[in-house]
Amino acid sequence: GILPHEQAQLVKKPTFDNANLSTFVHDVYSNDTLGQVATMHLALCDVQKLGARDEIAMELAKAQSYAVDFPKTGVPPEVPIGIEKILKGGYPDFMRRPVCYASSKPLGHCYRRA
Repeated sequence: GILPHEQAQLVKKPTFDNANLSTFVHDVYSNDTLGQVATMHLALCDVQKLGARDEIAMELAKAQSYAVDFPKTGVPPEVPIGIEKILKGGYPDFMRRPVCYASSKPLGHCYRRA
């Protein structure tokens, strides 16, 4: 695939004026998904057997990289399809969500010992 900085070079840069600034600010705020993507990644790494080495977790990490770079590149992240199904069983207890389970991973053990 194309890396965020490479894809940014392919995006045609418009001339800069007030209308473009307004559009840019709107796009940045409406596509500000970094927190959501990071939360999904943390939960997914906990629920998947391979953790951060899981293929879907690595795809989500890539999406998180795009989310970080979005304000600079204008390239929005693409969250892999099907993550909602994986996370429908709830979030790890250390994330303190209404629907949660006791995480068996090291972060869950640390959370419960604190």
